[in-house]
Amino acid sequence: MPRQPRSEAAGAVHHVVFQGNGRCRIVLDRVDAERLWSGFEIVCKSCEWECTAACLLGTHFHTFVRTEVPNLGEGMRQLLGSYARWFNMRHAREGHLFRSPFWSTKVTTNDHLLVGASYVALNPVRAGLCAHPSEWLWTTHRELAGLEPQKLVRADGLLAWLGNNDLDRGRHAYKQMIEDDLARLRATPGYRHASLSYLREVEQRH
Repeated sequence: MPRQPRSEAAGAVHHVVFQGNGRCRIVLDRVDAERLWSGFEIVCKSCEWECTAACLLGTHFHTFVRTEVPNLGEGMRQLLGSYARWFNMRHAREGHLFRSPFWSTKVTTNDHLLVGASYVALNPVRAGLCAHPSEWLWTTHRELAGLEPQKLVRADGLLAWLGNNDLDRGRHAYKQMIEDDLARLRATPGYRHASLSYLREVEQRH
């Protein structure tokens, strides 16, 4: 069956996931992670994307971005193509690094965005890579929680909405949401599968 054209629109918010071909690792060390993360920052700036949440793990990358113009595909090709060429050269490998195509779906409600932002922040905890999302370097959670200067996420984005344009109130609400979800993650057996299932249900409904 022919691949359906990707749905893009000016001002649309997208949940985007890209992963290694055959679930291979897309970063092997800190140098790789820094290169891919900085490449994402560059594309967000050059394509005028508003990033709400993002997280890089060893085999995949999750992000929620708003595109001012319909250029999601263009920006992703720039990001993935540039990084794959650099990665293959650095590690003396050949072949496709990323599974093609990247996956995306439109986000049409604030509830979907909030569930997604929390899911992305807690990804490294679910993967057993850290005990708290603030310990993971390759995530926007540290910016949203006020642990690092806001560089990738916009001040007038998620925090402003959560705090009704009061950033301090928005940051407090965001941190409380993450702590509440983290407590449920730690307390509920099988929460990892339940949360992923819930995220998919939200996406199917909206």
